[in-house]
Amino acid sequence: MGQVRGRFNSISGEIRIADEPLLSSFEFSVDTASIDTHHSGRDADLRGSRFFDVEKYPKMTFSSTGMKVEPGGNFTVEGDFTICGITRKIIAALKFRLVHQL
Repeated sequence: MGQVRGRFNSISGEIRIADEPLLSSFEFSVDTASIDTHHSGRDADLRGSRFFDVEKYPKMTFSSTGMKVEPGGNFTVEGDFTICGITRKIIAALKFRLVHQL
């Protein structure tokens, strides 16, 4: 087994920042056909029915359902992740970084 790097070239989403940060939410959608590993044969296989089945499931989505503050100023985000028509609750680590201050 090896490691393969790639990306999805078409992602859209929305972030809603609330006055109370823990009430903030976000969601995103990924066009599964936009997978790009810089290897056309592998990408075609990933788009096929063995993996993403992009004809049947053109999008994968995530919608946050809650946030918690963790030690060190980090957060965990809980949400619903849907891929290939299957939705699972997941928890992900989230770290905010101030890039530019007005």
